Amino acid sequence: VYLAAHYPSDVASGWLVGALLGWLAAWLFAKADPYWWPPATLEASPLG
Repeated sequence: VYLAAHYPSDVASGWLVGALLGWLAAWLFAKADPYWWPPATLEASPLG
């Protein structure tokens, strides 16, 4: 293993894998968001 020596395919592959994992994490978070934090309901105040 050589330090500081990367082929362009290494950089492109790392970028692609990172982008896909970031997209997957954002998608999973958006899907799970309503289950973790249900939307707050506005209740009427007794004072009106």
